[in-house]
Amino acid sequence: MPRRPSGIGTGGAIVLATLILLVLIVAIVAGFVAVRQLSAAAAESRLLFAIQERTDALVRVQLDEETSLRGYLIARQREFLEPYLSGVIDPFEEQYAIAARSLSGTDLAPALRYLARIRDWHRQWRSQVAEPLIAAPTPRNVRDRESYGKILTDRLRNEAAALRAYVSGKNDAVQAMLAENIDHTVEYAIGFVLIFALAGFYLTIEHVTTSAALERQHSIAASLQAALGVGWQTIPGSSIGTAYISATREAEVGGDLFDAWRLDDACGAIVIADMSGKGIDAVVNTAFCKYSIRALLETHADPAAVMTEFNRLFARTVSDPAMFAVAFLGVVDLNQRKLRYVSAGHEPAFFRRDATVKALEIGGPIVGLEADSAYRTAVEPMEPGDVILLATDGLTEARDGSGEMLGVAAAMELIARVPTAPQLLCDAVVEAVRERSGGTISDDLALLALRFEGGSAPEPDETV
Repeated sequence: MPRRPSGIGTGGAIVLATLILLVLIVAIVAGFVAVRQLSAAAAESRLLFAIQERTDALVRVQLDEETSLRGYLIARQREFLEPYLSGVIDPFEEQYAIAARSLSGTDLAPALRYLARIRDWHRQWRSQVAEPLIAAPTPRNVRDRESYGKILTDRLRNEAAALRAYVSGKNDAVQAMLAENIDHTVEYAIGFVLIFALAGFYLTIEHVTTSAALERQHSIAASLQAALGVGWQTIPGSSIGTAYISATREAEVGGDLFDAWRLDDACGAIVIADMSGKGIDAVVNTAFCKYSIRALLETHADPAAVMTEFNRLFARTVSDPAMFAVAFLGVVDLNQRKLRYVSAGHEPAFFRRDATVKALEIGGPIVGLEADSAYRTAVEPMEPGDVILLATDGLTEARDGSGEMLGVAAAMELIARVPTAPQLLCDAVVEAVRERSGGTISDDLALLALRFEGGSAPEPDETV
């Protein structure tokens, strides 16, 4: 069993990448909020500046009209009255309409009231001073109207000054609020970054601690698996190939196993199983499975009897009720040219003859579910060149880039086109699984291939 690579590993990389992403998100959100605040403040400042300009324009129009009226009264020339006699739009009313429209829908109601009063004073000046003087520019009328006109003009200027003061104060408040909001945004961003930094520090410590514990458990489990492994032996009249690949993700030692051994000069046994769980418990149960089946096959010739008794032992021995196993046990008989087998909830075993492949039936429930489960033996005749491939679910559940599993039908198509030499067959299947998954194996895969070569067992030696 290969060791996991040391270092921070995939889990640590994901944690660090997640923290970096969160910090970037906070920074982006904080920047976005700050930009929105700047944009809103800039828009309001532009509006206030525009109101200031319109106010100054209104005052200039008022002064221009006063100057024109005064020129007419002195020179008595009608061209001085062009602003009143041309018939064009009143420039004062035009500037007022523009300013009023810009304030529509805003919360600057006081500014709109100031503008309205400025317009009222201008209209009074026109109706009560300018127009009467144009109609009757007598000395007495000029004296009386000009005096009143000065009062109206002073009121208009006072309203304009009050509007300027309001706009200036409002603009100062906008700038102060903007500065405060930016300060708060920066404080929040720094706070979030600090929180994430502390969380990252804590998670890093936790990851290092957990990784060290898992590494110790993995080392112990790998040592146990190496020490308890029994390997495989040649079987009369057959050749064998095997393969095992571990998932590329950082996982604990699993419970996939295969075994093959000689029973006598004419028979041999093959086993493949997948124990639930990971780590030390899975390794111990793997060893228990190997030794128990080997021992039981010494006293029971029927594979179904072996699996039935093993299921009882498993239920009595394994304390965790959530633990279970799927297994396939086959006995190859050279003289009778047949395979007697039992499948306990295992993935289908595959039988190939020439270019035809079929899946051997599953003959019983998963080991460990019920102590009194019953199993039955099936028989498959064998001819020279026939191949049996046993595989754990890492074969049929191999996924492609879209997440689709290989499945039993596609697995049979794959087995039909690879070499029949057992080791070449196993190597080709492993390569196909790697290629399908893009080089990343998502589940452990154990393979055991047996090709029946035929022949007969030697006659027993009767010499004493």
